[in-house]
Amino acid sequence: MKFGTKVILNVALSCVVCTLAAVGISSSKIHEQGRDQLVDKSQAILSRLESMRGYVATSGNLKEDFAQAVGKYPDGNLPEEVRKQLLRKVPIVASMAVGFENAEKDGYKFRVFTAAPRRESNKATTSELEILKRFEAEPELKEIITRGDHEVVVYRPVRLSEAQGCLLCHGNPANSPWGNGKDILGYPMENWSDNKLHGVFAVTSSTDRVAEAASNTTYSILLWALLITVVILAVSYALLRSPSGRTAGGDCHPSTAPARRCRPPAMKSSAPAKASAIPP
Repeated sequence: MKFGTKVILNVALSCVVCTLAAVGISSSKIHEQGRDQLVDKSQAILSRLESMRGYVATSGNLKEDFAQAVGKYPDGNLPEEVRKQLLRKVPIVASMAVGFENAEKDGYKFRVFTAAPRRESNKATTSELEILKRFEAEPELKEIITRGDHEVVVYRPVRLSEAQGCLLCHGNPANSPWGNGKDILGYPMENWSDNKLHGVFAVTSSTDRVAEAASNTTYSILLWALLITVVILAVSYALLRSPSGRTAGGDCHPSTAPARRCRPPAMKSSAPAKASAIPP
């Protein structure tokens, strides 16, 4: 193989290796950073919901609102509009409403699940029950993050708070506003205690956009690498074909077999030839 061909192949191979390394590293970093950003976004959403819950709890007096409703409708038949008004004043319900609002528009899915739901849609699945068990087994655990191939999910526990009025609906049946063991909306009171794990908030974010960003970056790197490689090969070829790129003189060419000796070209003598000693 000629020396010039070896140089061209070596340059091309180096460009390919560097390109593959750049693609691999950039793709890995984009996926890692993208998933971290999704986690940060989910945590911000859940923190906002927790703040909303606390704000609603301190903005009114739920116990007084319930007492007024009982006084106005002693038979327990609350009009639908009154039920909705009371629900909007329940801290956990308010935070759930904020979580569902514009979820699709903002690029995430919000879910609330529990082992003992009042709505069938909130019943925990088999995998979600495992999340509940983890939070129940570790009271100090504040958050669980799972990272799948196509999504990132952040879970946070929802615990009852007597200070926020949770036990008005889920506490001792003896404290029923109707005196029949049911809460203000007619659901049986569960006799739960303060800080009991009631459910879990989950925010799910798809990683499709992260994968799309990684693919776009990969295509960009490949395109630029191809252009740069072509330029480098063209310059290398031109330099090798130029007179300065060839080995000057005699038989000393790079392709000469090792066994051959390189002989320098014959030097012309600048001295005048000596006259013959023998006369003509």
